[in-house]
Amino acid sequence: PASVREYEPALALWSDGATKRRWISLPQGTKIDTTNMDEWVFPVGTKFWKEFSLSGKRIETRLFSKVASGVWLHTSYRWSPDETAATRDDAGEWAGLDGGDAASYEIPGAAKCEQCHNGRTDKVLGFEAVSLGLPAAKGITLATLVTEGLLTAPPKLTALAIADDGTTKSAAAMGWLHANCGTTCHNANPAATCAYQGLHFRLGYDELTNASYTGKDYGPYLTAVGKASTTGAAPKVRISPHDVEGSAVHYFISRRDPFVANGQMPPIDSHVVDTLGVGAVDGWIAAMPAK
Repeated sequence: PASVREYEPALALWSDGATKRRWISLPQGTKIDTTNMDEWVFPVGTKFWKEFSLSGKRIETRLFSKVASGVWLHTSYRWSPDETAATRDDAGEWAGLDGGDAASYEIPGAAKCEQCHNGRTDKVLGFEAVSLGLPAAKGITLATLVTEGLLTAPPKLTALAIADDGTTKSAAAMGWLHANCGTTCHNANPAATCAYQGLHFRLGYDELTNASYTGKDYGPYLTAVGKASTTGAAPKVRISPHDVEGSAVHYFISRRDPFVANGQMPPIDSHVVDTLGVGAVDGWIAAMPAK
């Protein structure tokens, strides 16, 4: 229907190699409350869908529906091998195709979904100012929302960019960390799983629109580079400039051991390393001047 519209954020969570399509439906005549540009609140009746495919075949479709203030219902639907039917799957399951890394694909159960989505005030991940304001966003963008009057407090700037920190590598790395670590767990929201750690990988709208800022003024740099890490067997510095192997961030994102506490990042629902994303972060660390 016309009320269901497709979008593609500029920064996307790695999903073990699955390709994704996304749609949103806002109730007619409503607006998204953007009083806090980093914590959007959606009108009751909002629905999101996300479709996951492996090797060109649909594996699952997730539904996220706001039924009351602060209350979202969510579930996944597992597609049949011939893609003619989808069956509700609240418990989750292994659902990969035969052979290779795709065999490791997991449809998360409802409880796992909540672990990530609880890191946002109104539970939604990916449909936000930063991911919709960067140049690679498609379909519904931050500019689209402003033009169509769908935000209660429309921002003046809708074309965003991640500033460089002098390495020429920070934009790709910080963008990956924002989507894969920051929007869910590593941010300042008190409900986020890792808020207590003070490690903030989520980029803020005010950071990206401050003309005086370089990448060194962003949370991912200020809270990680040269800062101590005390987690498990990882190196003792979150990001050690010019020292990839000595950086705890590299340690966690480059491995998958979900059955051991602190065995990987993200900690759940990922069983395949994102080699391109890890490469972007490693390239950033390697390009930093040694201290």
